Amino acid sequence: MLMISRVVLAWISFIMLSIFPPLLSAAEVNTKLLSIAVEGNHSVEKEMILEKLSVHEGERLDRRKLSRDVRELYKTGFFSDIRFIGDRTAKGIHLVCHVHEYPVIASITLEGNEKFKSKDLKKRLKLKVGRMYSEKNRRADRHMLLRGYLKKGYYQAAVNMEAKPRKDGRVDVVIHVREGSVTHINRINFVGNRVFSDSELANVIASRHSDLSSWFSDRDVFDRKRFSADMQMLQQYYLNHGYIDMRVESTQLAMAADKKSFSLTFSLHEGAQYTVSDVLLQGDIVPDKKTLKPLIKMEKGEIYALADLQKSLTALTERVGDEGYAFASVTPLLHRDIEAHTVAIAFDIEKGQKVYVERVEVRGNVKSDDMIVRRLVWQPEGALYSGSSIKRSKSALRRAPFAKDVRISLPKGSAPDKV
Repeated sequence: MLMISRVVLAWISFIMLSIFPPLLSAAEVNTKLLSIAVEGNHSVEKEMILEKLSVHEGERLDRRKLSRDVRELYKTGFFSDIRFIGDRTAKGIHLVCHVHEYPVIASITLEGNEKFKSKDLKKRLKLKVGRMYSEKNRRADRHMLLRGYLKKGYYQAAVNMEAKPRKDGRVDVVIHVREGSVTHINRINFVGNRVFSDSELANVIASRHSDLSSWFSDRDVFDRKRFSADMQMLQQYYLNHGYIDMRVESTQLAMAADKKSFSLTFSLHEGAQYTVSDVLLQGDIVPDKKTLKPLIKMEKGEIYALADLQKSLTALTERVGDEGYAFASVTPLLHRDIEAHTVAIAFDIEKGQKVYVERVEVRGNVKSDDMIVRRLVWQPEGALYSGSSIKRSKSALRRAPFAKDVRISLPKGSAPDKV
């Protein structure tokens, strides 16, 4: 509260100086500045403050520049109060910049935090020992701590900060944390669902309401990212059962008055179920329809399923890639008959340019020798790019005991047809 009052006081004093200047009248705006002094600084060097000023000795006083200088000095985050005072003489004005610095932090202590370790929280704080205890950083750290607790489901959490002054002018910062208890999901509601029951849809999403099974996981703890993912999972479930027009029209999150529980509500529009009326191949059909047709996981008369569409795209892209077209793309074009509730699917193939693998580079292998890694790579150098060989190599490397993660990229080689 002390910091806020100082900032307010600073701005009030500056506004008062601008409107009712005790020493700098409107008639003397062009008076020459004889000197500029700085007072009140202890930790911040005088030269740094003067460097921020746009007014200089020997120039005429410009009130607009002074206003801008005050704002620039506040932006540094070092000062709780800034004011300019002019001493008028017959030859000109002696200008004094009075500043009041925020105190330097001597120590930081956290109390009441059990969920997170103090050393981990301190690493994320903007407030650091030896830095200024500014209002801006205090607010930022308080919000950061609260966000961290909210992310873990602690919606009753509260954070307060206290600055205890020392004799040398520094302060000991004490951060008081009241964690409270985790806010659980006590109910999940579905509105507008007729095809699938509430229990079926509840098993589709990641969030769970509190019950015996939730003791072994945290899925009954509300998480905004999980809540957003739930909407996508619902839509994907319906799309895998032919409901192309399905959408989550709205969601509602309601917290109990005691902040101990949530209820989630999903409002759905299901639409009609679609069947596949036809499956076509078009564009650059490589190598031929006879080879590509069996790779399509959808057939005429079947219920449309997004998962089958995605599997078909992957298989077609990989097979065209086996012919050396590393950058081939397959686009599904859907033509719906709304009245008949059918959909015709055309897989449009664009093969791109045929490319050769100029060389295979291995990166990130600090402990394992290149040769050990290359034994598991099925794509030979100098040969045509092969999508299935790349896939096989990636699978083999992922199964290897020395590999934690495997990623494959295709940077350009020495020519347009080489990678």
